[in-house]
Amino acid sequence: MFFRSNTARVVISLIYCFLISGVQSVYATEADFGKLQQQAVAGDANAQHELALHYYKGDGVRKDYDAAFAWFKKAADQEHAQSQHQMGHIYEYGVGIINKDKKQAFEWFLKAAENDHLTSQTKVAMMYMMGTGVKKNKERYKFWSNRVLESKGLVETAAEKAAIAKKARRPAKPVSQQTTTTTKPAITKPKPAITKPKPAITKPTITRPAATTSPPTKPAAAVVPKRTPEQEKAWRREQARRLVEESNRDAAIIGDWTDEE
Repeated sequence: MFFRSNTARVVISLIYCFLISGVQSVYATEADFGKLQQQAVAGDANAQHELALHYYKGDGVRKDYDAAFAWFKKAADQEHAQSQHQMGHIYEYGVGIINKDKKQAFEWFLKAAENDHLTSQTKVAMMYMMGTGVKKNKERYKFWSNRVLESKGLVETAAEKAAIAKKARRPAKPVSQQTTTTTKPAITKPKPAITKPKPAITKPTITRPAATTSPPTKPAAAVVPKRTPEQEKAWRREQARRLVEESNRDAAIIGDWTDEE
């Protein structure tokens, strides 16, 4: 009963169409892949590169690094820049059975860079700067850095530089072809000189007092005659007597200190 219903017939038709379309797509893919193989075997570098990518990524075929390396190598030997870059990538990271080899990676990146592969030019510049797979070289780093900038249009290309230099070397136009401009003479009107009388300034005369005579000289001190030894002794006795008298007088004024408490 199920197979006789309209619903069953629709479902079966859809399944059948899906299976037929799937088989046809597989056949079409296999046909395209076979055609790509024939072109690669015939020596087409682009086909060799595409075939290598199929094996490298496992796209429509089982992943096979050996086959991918072999086809990349064939295309790279024919100066295929993308395959040369891919060879540098394989040696840089050691993909598949290939061991890491920085020198081999640099050689392949350099070949791709010389074939105007922009990513490889950047890699080569960085490897020269870091000393990876090659000896550090400042001049070569600048060279490849400038190549990258020229490719991105950030600096003038060699052709543009040559055009600018050629333009700078062009001779000047002859005098007959140059446009002459007439300049009107400037008319200057003389301005009358205005002289303002300046008031006479009389400076007051400053009279200084006459210099006074030098101050009177101090009278010379009287010369005290030097005492003889005998006179010196008498003078000292007199001074001692005066001190004793003054002490007695002061004591009489103060009173007896011992009686006071």
